[in-house]
Amino acid sequence: MKNGQVQEDPSSFESTKTPPSLPKSKFRGEFPTVLSMSKGAKKGIDFTAAVFLVLILSMAIGAGYYAFKTLDMQPFKEWIQSLAEFKNSFSLPRIVGEFAGKKPLPSIRQETVSARSLIQKGYDLYQKERLDPALEAFNQAIDIDPKNPEAYYWKGRTLVRKDQDTPAMDAFKQALIIRPDYWEALDNIGWLHMKRGEYPQSLSCLNRSLELKPDNSWAYYNRSFLHKKTGNSEMALKDAEKACQLGYQKGCQIAQKYRDTLKTGKSSRN
Repeated sequence: MKNGQVQEDPSSFESTKTPPSLPKSKFRGEFPTVLSMSKGAKKGIDFTAAVFLVLILSMAIGAGYYAFKTLDMQPFKEWIQSLAEFKNSFSLPRIVGEFAGKKPLPSIRQETVSARSLIQKGYDLYQKERLDPALEAFNQAIDIDPKNPEAYYWKGRTLVRKDQDTPAMDAFKQALIIRPDYWEALDNIGWLHMKRGEYPQSLSCLNRSLELKPDNSWAYYNRSFLHKKTGNSEMALKDAEKACQLGYQKGCQIAQKYRDTLKTGKSSRN
């Protein structure tokens, strides 16, 4: 079978003598028809054959309709979708530009690129300290999917790197609105409050974060600073030791520092 057509194998038939050629004057066209080759053939249409042909066609149409209604046509649909995507990706200006030796301008098609892939692209740029294009990718992800908390979170992280604390706070809060249990967003909001000197708000955020994730060593570590700032040295040491137990090495270092401070304070009182 080739291109959907059955090809006959000449070797499967018995060899016969070549029939004599027929004079073209006997026929209206280049080649004779079956009807003209039949002696005494009746003109007109056999009624029984016509009815049989109509019946076969009706059955074929019915079978096709049944297949479309009941069978799994997903492969066919995917094939049609792939053709549509190819059509959308066909850009005459881009092809002309390539032939002219010009590099096509990079573009992001919101119809075909998911918000998740844009977030991944933005994250890769963020890791390379390419903050402006990273921020653009996160904003495009938000345009496509305004209810994606990851896009807002990483937008906030990028803005923190750019020392834009106020819009960063807004981005983290939006992520938290969409996902109330987003403890990473709470960590960052608490850190920004602590940076501003807003210790009660920072403590509230870190407490909520630890309720959602009790093994959050980073939150324990930063809450120890808050306790130290507000004069609660014992709670500061407790949180630092907890961060150390959870594997946060900076927590071990600060815990030792707090122990030395407490010992010195007790010695001076004695």
